[in-house]
Amino acid sequence: MPKFKRFVQKAILSCLIFIILSFSFVPLVHARAETGMWYKQSFQEWITKVDDSPENEIFGERYTAAQVQWVIYGLFYFILNMGTAGNTEAVTCL
Repeated sequence: MPKFKRFVQKAILSCLIFIILSFSFVPLVHARAETGMWYKQSFQEWITKVDDSPENEIFGERYTAAQVQWVIYGLFYFILNMGTAGNTEAVTCL
């Protein structure tokens, strides 16, 4: 029975922490909603946000741009690797 009681205590504590953390983000979401539709940016707004922010800042648009770039690099590497039959020296030479 003590194990079950401990489990219930942990479950209740976890739920309380989740609720507190969830409500701590509500003002942030509400503030963004008031400034306009954050998901309907023009291409120029998106590029400006990605390129003109401080280099060490990570956020959605910049991370998405990086992920797309990594996927494209991965596709090129995949094609090169298949074309050279896995010969790393040939890939490096190319």
